Amino acid sequence: MNPNDVTREIFWNVPPWARVLMYLLATVAAGLFAYGVGRRIGRWRTGRPSPVEGTLAARLGQLLRQGVVQVRVWRSALAGASHLMIFWAMIVLTIATTIVAIEDHRIAHIFYGNFYLVVSLAEIGRASVGKECRSRWSPYH
Repeated sequence: MNPNDVTREIFWNVPPWARVLMYLLATVAAGLFAYGVGRRIGRWRTGRPSPVEGTLAARLGQLLRQGVVQVRVWRSALAGASHLMIFWAMIVLTIATTIVAIEDHRIAHIFYGNFYLVVSLAEIGRASVGKECRSRWSPYH
């Protein structure tokens, strides 16, 4: 079998009306999200500005340490590992969803062959993280 033949059909067996409904609901959800962010920004602007400490490089370093590596969560090894898996699983989900949207809107045909297999493997890993979380916090495990 040729590896370039490996792909998946986007919206397999989903009727056109369900696709339209999905996009309508996604638009409503995005609008509600934007409204909520706007309200939050409005609340932040009513307060006093906080002093900016450090240079831009130092602040970007803090963003990397706290936002990407998440060093505070690693005080507990188990919690840190679980949190990091969930965080990066969401990153993988966002990337895979973006790739599927690009394919669906026929911007580019990239979701086939070895690239498709790698992304699918990452999605399987993301699904297993979700199963781990469900079994960890579910009273019925």
